[in-house]
Parts: sequence; structure tokens; C-alpha cells
Amino acid sequence: MEGRLYGLDALRGVAAILVLLFHANATFGNLSIFSSAYLAVDFFFMLSGYVMARTYEPQMAAGLSAHNFLRKRVKRLWGTVAIGTLVGFAYFTLWAEVPLTEAVPPLLLMLCFLPAPSGWTLFPLNIPAWSITFELIANAVHAVSLRRWSTKALAIFAFANLAITAMAFARYGQFQSGILPAYLAGNLTRVLAAYSIGIVLFRIMRDRSPLSAPALVPTLLLTGVLMVGVFVRSIAFDVLFVALICPLLIAMGLGRALPFSSAIGALSFPLYAVHQPILHWIKMVGGSASIACVIALLAGAALAWFVSDKPRNRWNESQQLSADTG
Repeated sequence: MEGRLYGLDALRGVAAILVLLFHANATFGNLSIFSSAYLAVDFFFMLSGYVMARTYEPQMAAGLSAHNFLRKRVKRLWGTVAIGTLVGFAYFTLWAEVPLTEAVPPLLLMLCFLPAPSGWTLFPLNIPAWSITFELIANAVHAVSLRRWSTKALAIFAFANLAITAMAFARYGQFQSGILPAYLAGNLTRVLAAYSIGIVLFRIMRDRSPLSAPALVPTLLLTGVLMVGVFVRSIAFDVLFVALICPLLIAMGLGRALPFSSAIGALSFPLYAVHQPILHWIKMVGGSASIACVIALLAGAALAWFVSDKPRNRWNESQQLSADTG
């Protein structure tokens, strides 16, 4: 498959901003309307399944090994996640005054995409990193096994995992528990459910949207549904969001794109990887939620530019110019 799917890029960016607002509410309060935006992570999982199937299943069929696929994924993700983890490490050691003997082991584990259970959380230095680790697990399962499964078998597997997830989180009342060690197994079925549905959607649609909608509709739907979710919090709502709303969003996202789709898509992962430690820093120095969100957005944008091809291209051009004139 060729070409970017700019409508999905826009949705990815909006989802990242919603997660930012969710964590801003958890850190500062006063933004409770976004307290169901943890479900944007499930949309990320499903979108990842779609994109990985689209991009890599043909390459796997042509001989790309699971090892090389995972190496590509780690190379793509590690630098950005490491920056967010280091920002969190600096916060805990410099401001929260956590001793290095307590902070370094989690740092080393998290730099290897491994959980570092610490009391109430799996990823203490950068909480959103939990979902990156679980996504890499889903990538591995995809490369080793799921790519060989029939679409029907994948669909059964996906919805079986979704049912198990609902049972695992029933006591908690919602899917918002990625940071809790007690829900480690539940989060595995959670990511496998959404990720597998994403693979199924790609195999069925192949970039051909069965729906026609104005470009703004999917982003409004994602935002609106998650804001409504505040008033109907339940396991049933979370299951319906994964089983119905996320596939609908992906189907509509294959259509028209917003003018800023490419830019907001490029922002999404850097913002996701670094925003949570930044929120803590700004709160500790007395800043407000709005200031913290603006700084997180600017940091995400700067990091998105830094990890893009533009700086490397400019470096290569300057090197070539030096060689030509030297």
C-alpha cells in the first residue's frame, strides 16, 4: 500500500490532544469533561493494528522477519519515548528529590520498554509509556502469529479478548487502569482486542472507506463521544467505544482530510511521549493547567520537528555544500 492516510493522521493528533487533556485533569483538576479520554488509547491501539497490517503484512509475506520488524518498531519509538522518560527522571530526582538509588533502576527498565512497578504504578517516570510497551507486545504477537491467521479467526480472537477485558476490569468499572500493576493481564487483552480489530478493518476495507463524511466529522465524533462518556461511565460504554466507535472513526478517517492533518499527525506521538512529565513540572513550579498544556504542545511540536527528516536533510545539505565548496 502506498500513500499516507491523512484523515487518520488528523484523528491520531486529536486523540493525542485528548490524552493530554485527560492527564491535565488528573494533574490539575477542573477539566473533568475529559476524564473519559483514556479511551483514546484504545483508538491508538486499533489504529496501530490497521497501520501495521497495511504497512508490514505485505513485507512480512515477502520475507521480513519478526526480529527485523520489531527492530524497526523499537528504532522508530525508542528515542522519543526515552526523552519523555528522561524528563520524568529529572522531575523525580531534581524536584521530588527521589534518591538516585530509587530512581535509576526504573529509568534503566523503562529505557528498555520494561515496566518498573513502584507502588501504585507500572511506569513511574512517564506513565503513558505503559501503552507503548503493550503496543510493542501486540506488534510481536502480530509478527509471530496473527499475520498468518484468517480474518475470521482474527475477528473471533479480537472480540474474545474484548470480552475478557470487560470481565477483568468489571471490578474497576472502566478501562482506565494502565498504570496499575493489578491490571497487567487485563491490559494485555485490552491491547490485543483493539489491535486485532485494526488488522481486521484493514483486511476488509483496504483503504477504501465505506462511508462518506465531511473531514471534520470524525474528529468531532471522537471528541464528542469521549466528552459524553463522562456522564455514562461504565464497562459497557468502554466496550461499545472499542467495538463500534473506533471502527467507525477509522472508516470515516479514510475519507477526506483536514488541511492541517499532516502537521497534527506528526505532533501526535511526540506529544503523547513527553506530555505527562511536563505537566508535573509545570504544576510544581506553580503553573496552571492551560500553561502546562500549551508548553506540552510546544514541546511536542519541537520534538516532532526534531525527529522529522527536515533537520537531517538540512544537515546533509550543509555537509554537501561544505564538500562542494571545500
